[in-house]
Amino acid sequence: MNKKATSLLLSLISIILIILLIYIADRVVGNKFNKIYAGWNPEGYRGIKKEKKKEGYKRVVTVGGSTTFGYGTTYLHSWPNLIEQKFIKNSSKVDVVNLGHLSQGIWAIKKDLEHYD
Repeated sequence: MNKKATSLLLSLISIILIILLIYIADRVVGNKFNKIYAGWNPEGYRGIKKEKKKEGYKRVVTVGGSTTFGYGTTYLHSWPNLIEQKFIKNSSKVDVVNLGHLSQGIWAIKKDLEHYD
């Protein structure tokens, strides 16, 4: 290989490695901070991803905008999560799902309910 081709190949490998390292760092650090602060689950909602409702449990689905989402707080301090913690503390068989999003209007709420169903 000539010098130019070797230089181009090394540059390409370096760029690919840098992009890969940035991606890995973003996934690791991003997931860590997401769990601490935002609390997005894989479905795009806030809080722990809820599986199928357990037998004998009731499920409360909360919808709305910024206040339901818990804007300005961690997901642990959003009102849907605080209500769920009260249910758990009182040994109630209720789980709460937070479908709130920032600037959520009724049209988007309808779409979220259809998606969640």
